[in-house]
Amino acid sequence: MAATLVQQPRYVDVADERWDENAQFIASARQDIPRLVAEVHRLRRLLGGPDQEPADG
Repeated sequence: MAATLVQQPRYVDVADERWDENAQFIASARQDIPRLVAEVHRLRRLLGGPDQEPADG
């Protein structure tokens, strides 16, 4: 779980206080996850397996 320090009072708190690192992870995931999904689709097409594109494109 990743949490960032953006709320006051704190609703979520983490013991390691790695707020900036968590925020960077979340921001990167917004780009990395779609790329990962696209790569899975590409590899499935190469292997001739079932590949279903998401409904929202």
